[in-house]
Amino acid sequence: MSAIDKKIELNNRINSELEAMAKTLYDYWFVQFEFPDANGKPYKSSGGKMAYNEVLKREIPARWRVSQLTQHLNCNEKKLGKKHTFSNIMYLDTSSLTKNMLDSLQLLTFGTDKIPSRANMLVGKNDILYSTVRPNQCHYGIIKKPVDNMVASTGYAVFSHKDNIDFNIIFYHLITSTDCTEKLVRISETSKSSYPSISPEDILNLQIALPEDDELLNSISAILNPVYDKIAECQQETANMEALRDWLLPMLMNGQVTVK
Repeated sequence: MSAIDKKIELNNRINSELEAMAKTLYDYWFVQFEFPDANGKPYKSSGGKMAYNEVLKREIPARWRVSQLTQHLNCNEKKLGKKHTFSNIMYLDTSSLTKNMLDSLQLLTFGTDKIPSRANMLVGKNDILYSTVRPNQCHYGIIKKPVDNMVASTGYAVFSHKDNIDFNIIFYHLITSTDCTEKLVRISETSKSSYPSISPEDILNLQIALPEDDELLNSISAILNPVYDKIAECQQETANMEALRDWLLPMLMNGQVTVK
């Protein structure tokens, strides 16, 4: 039992370090603009040309352009509907995903279990999920290893890149950045609903600065995606060990198994 707990703790530390490294790299390239220039040196501090952008109210690399996320991302395009062929689904509600930590999925069988009316958003690889209710609670994540029958609550906005799903990781970091989170929280506080909420359009209206070509996007995606693949792998391993621990402990307590 001690070994299981130590491994769970180690996995959690590994994931914290990996996410911190990924965030630092994203900020270094896309916030501080110190991505490698043609000579492999940090762009801005090596004298890379910058230009003031009226939309972002700051300087960005001269050849970069600012655009809304709606130009790059689709939202809520894949829905379960009534013509699906699933006999069961793995359901994700809005409370089971927090700061990219996936808690659990509910196995629900059609004809046997009561299927929530909100279970309607199909989830694919690299999709970004962001809860539109109480954004201050940070119910969001990027799904790296979804099962085929994974269905999320309609309480999520589900985003996927229009051309290259590998680029979703870049937009995930923007959407979940401190600045964007604070902006979305402010918007939610002005909503007319009974609780703080935002719309998918509030996220799609966010602005991002990107280079004119995809070379830099390909480079950082090739670094960040394997990091988040490893995070997902550790999360799954942790979930399996927690299930083993929770199954084993009662059996030890009631004497069904003993230690010699």
